[in-house]
Amino acid sequence: MAILSVIPALIYAYAAGPDPGKSGVPGESTCNEAGCHVGTGLNAGGGSVKISASGGSSYTPGVTQRITVAVSDPAQRRWGFQLTARLASDSKTRAGTLANIDSTTQPLCAASNLREVACTASPVLQYIEHTLQGAAATAVGAGRTFSFDWTPPAAASGDIILYAAGNAANNNQDDTGDHIYTTTLRLSAAAAGPKPVISEVIHDGDF
Repeated sequence: MAILSVIPALIYAYAAGPDPGKSGVPGESTCNEAGCHVGTGLNAGGGSVKISASGGSSYTPGVTQRITVAVSDPAQRRWGFQLTARLASDSKTRAGTLANIDSTTQPLCAASNLREVACTASPVLQYIEHTLQGAAATAVGAGRTFSFDWTPPAAASGDIILYAAGNAANNNQDDTGDHIYTTTLRLSAAAAGPKPVISEVIHDGDF
């Protein structure tokens, strides 16, 4: 009975966002596993998750961008996600900071062993994911788009990869029948603009 009483609490916890390390980064995992969400193979449920950035496929060091994560599935009616930003040259290194802009998302921080820690000024790893409010049920197939801000490192850091996993759930109050999708978005540092050309104008009166 004690074990059974814990199950609803765990389901509720995942509805409010998964543990760190579930965004599909190489060497980490997703929630497509027993005790989190199961239903089909990874990316096999007929839906998708997509990342869009206001800067397109590039970033300007230190300049905040609006990021959106759209989760869709024609058969599902409850939605969640987790995203993280990493250096392309080292997927274990955080790239910039993530911040929520409303109550549908929340930042989450972790030590290098993926154990959750307080989000200090410089967390080792950082994620952003849905809240319980963000995971509210919708009409079947409606999907959901989550928006938040990402500020890249202050200095150019080579390519940066945004990793995201999306959960399209059936809202049956347990972890079965759900579909997990993954995707990435690779961003390159914006090229410096051309240097201004300064021309000297000489007037006849200057001779």
